[in-house]
Amino acid sequence: LFSYFVNITCFIIALITALFAIFYDVFLKKIKLLSNFYIAFVMAIPFVFGAAAVQKSDVILQTLDPAVIIIALIAFLAGSGREIMKDVMDFTGDSKQGVKSFPKYIGLTWSKRIASLFYLIAVGLSLLPFLQPVYTVYYQNYVYLGFVLLTDLLLLFTIGQLLFNQNIDMAKYRKITLLAIFIGLVSFFLGAFIG
Repeated sequence: LFSYFVNITCFIIALITALFAIFYDVFLKKIKLLSNFYIAFVMAIPFVFGAAAVQKSDVILQTLDPAVIIIALIAFLAGSGREIMKDVMDFTGDSKQGVKSFPKYIGLTWSKRIASLFYLIAVGLSLLPFLQPVYTVYYQNYVYLGFVLLTDLLLLFTIGQLLFNQNIDMAKYRKITLLAIFIGLVSFFLGAFIG
């Protein structure tokens, strides 16, 4: 409700997010297959909300900075990957409770492959700001590139483990992906001010 006093775009974002939250609570909690994407959405939407909060006009859904869109997409993709890894981790317990998760429908191997695909797309997107002039402050910004490459290496290492290590310690590698996400946020933050 307070978002209305920020601007109309923030109000719309808050309203949509609140409606999703109610829908999640009522219908999706037990359907992990879909709730994974809700949780990833919740990880991504603060970037869009923050950008909307500082926009200079009250035009509904004014064009957002392309960097914000990339950050939100990366957060969504990495969040989806992490949630699918959690499904793999919780598979035994979830199966007993009848939870509808990725591993239940497509198996553990394909679930790990899909999580890897989400991470791989996030890695690919993370390089766009450095390579494309439309991303202004990040374009050819070596501070950004240095930190984002560290993020990408951690995610690529996790992908390798997901695809080739049958006895992967999911909890350990989920922590590594959390570290990667944190470093990725640092790369965007520092890149905006240095470089």
